[in-house]
Order: sequence, then C-alpha cells, then structure tokens
Amino acid sequence: MREMKQFYQRSIWMVVGVLSASDLASADGFADLTTDPGATVTVTVTISLDTVFGGGVDTDSDSAAATGTATAILTPTDPPWDEVTVEGMSVSIGPLSFHFNFGFLLDLDVDISNLQLDAVEPFGGPLDPDGGVFFPSAMFHISGTAHLVGLFGLINEDLAIDNIGESDFSGRFTGGSGTVVFDQLFLDPLSDEIDPSDLPDGVNSLSFTINVDMGGVVFSGSYTPILEHFDHDGDGDIDLLDYADFVACTTGPGIDVFPPCDVHDADEDGDVDHHDFAEFQVAYGAQ
Repeated sequence: MREMKQFYQRSIWMVVGVLSASDLASADGFADLTTDPGATVTVTVTISLDTVFGGGVDTDSDSAAATGTATAILTPTDPPWDEVTVEGMSVSIGPLSFHFNFGFLLDLDVDISNLQLDAVEPFGGPLDPDGGVFFPSAMFHISGTAHLVGLFGLINEDLAIDNIGESDFSGRFTGGSGTVVFDQLFLDPLSDEIDPSDLPDGVNSLSFTINVDMGGVVFSGSYTPILEHFDHDGDGDIDLLDYADFVACTTGPGIDVFPPCDVHDADEDGDVDHHDFAEFQVAYGAQ
C-alpha cells in the first residue's frame, strides 16, 4: 500500500500545471436560470369554428408579462460550450384577451388565464459557435383556462386548455464568469381541438392554434461546474488538497471503500485504485 501511495505522489507532479479545466472534455456545468425583469410574450390565437349558424377562421393577438425558470446542463465545463441539455423549463403568462369574428354576428370573446408552458421532458442538442441551438420535436405542455362568451349567447363558459404536443424549439446559450444567458427563443405553434362533448349545443367543433412569441423573454442566472468526484472538501475545485485526500483514501483494487472516501471512487466499482487515479489526472484543475 505504501508503494502504491508513493506511486500516486510521484505521478501527480507529472500532471500538476499541465492539466486544466480545458482538458475536461467530458465535464459539465449546471445553469439555474430565471426570466429577466420585464419579460413579455405575444400570444397569437387562431380559432377554427363550426356552428349551426356557420363558422370560419379568425386570428387575434395579445401581449402579457411572462415569468419562468429553466435549468440546463452545459458541456464542457467552461464556455464556449459544445452541447446543452435543457433539464426543465416553465413559463407562466399573464391574462390575455382576444376577440374573434366569424361572419355576421358570429362574435366570440376569449379571455385566457393561468396560461402555462412547461417542458414535458429534457431535450438537448449541439451548440453552434455563437451558442445557438435547435431542439427538434421538443415536448411541451400548454395549459390554462379559456373563458368564452358569444355566438348569440350559445357560449358563456370556461373551457380547459390542456395539450401536450411536439414543437420545434430554438434558442441561444452564452455566458462566462459563472453566469449563463438563454435568449433568442423561438417556439413553433401548438394546436389543439376542444372535445365536442365539452361544447354547447349548436357548436359542432372548435379548434385552435396558439403561437407564443418568446422573443421578449431572456433567461439568465448562475452557472456552476458539476464535480461528481474527487472534490472531497466541497469547495468547487479539484486541487492538491483533494489529491492529498485521494492518496489517503487509496485502497487498491478490490478493497472496499467507504464514505467519505467514496468521493474518489470515480468508476464506482467499490474501491479507490489506479483506474480512479487515471480519472483524477483528467479532472485535476477543474474549477
């Protein structure tokens, strides 16, 4: 065991001052983001309506304040990043009002409240040199309540907006010095159709498309490297103090390691040996 520890002590000085965060091709960072003050969205709704009195298609738009959060994993640790995975995203949109006309006296007023746009599952992709990224077929849940009034008094009720669908989504990730900005957001429209059983007599069908223009939304926030192994003192870097602890925790192949030394078991095979030391050499200098 003494010989093994001496080997690690000699070997680490061969990499001290050579490896740095730029060598961490597989390392990641975590971005915790919120919308900047003053964020707004413009929502455009197109309704297709069929009633016993006729129908048609009409479009109206309204704007409202938006607030939200997002989290992302970016690789490598330091920008410029190569790829990103959006782990979660949620946007709440303020009250909206729309007016539609489908012909002679076929007017419909729609007030939408509690409109919410949520990513259903993580989505990711490679980043362009400028930080741009395209997420094809990202899954979003759009929800809220629509109060409809009109059509000769046929409609005066609340209908639920509750749709999960795929939409192409894009944006841009930029940053540095512990911060990330997520902007230039673009989301393809989402469509849904009201269940006919929820419609009043005389209304045969009602479908809608919602286009949420997110050009006025900017997410920003903190960025922290993800150090799953070797950072025994929890100070956010991997340095000589962590190396000293690594040497002290070395067990050798097949000899069980226990907390807190398991932080150095990079390959998670239950021991701290030369395989973990190889990983330590790659990680040394991360911060």
